[in-house]
Amino acid sequence: MLDSQIEPLKEQQKQATDKAQKESLKTQIASLETQKESVRVLEDSDYIIFYLDEDLDKYKIAHQRYLAKIYLIRLIIILSQMNPVKYLA
Repeated sequence: MLDSQIEPLKEQQKQATDKAQKESLKTQIASLETQKESVRVLEDSDYIIFYLDEDLDKYKIAHQRYLAKIYLIRLIIILSQMNPVKYLA
């Protein structure tokens, strides 16, 4: 996103004839490049959690439901990998 702002400024800087305008553009470019360095690109394994202004209990309930679903999914996977004949006898 910042790259899309920097490139036009660089083009303007190349085409500028006024020294003050070139210096102003140079300062703007430097500021955007500094901002760009401070922003880390998210990896595929990264995630961001946004919290709403809700009671903590509401989050706890949702988290418990999520963990219960994960537990059930893992249990189903484990049971599906077992030999059913061996355990039914």
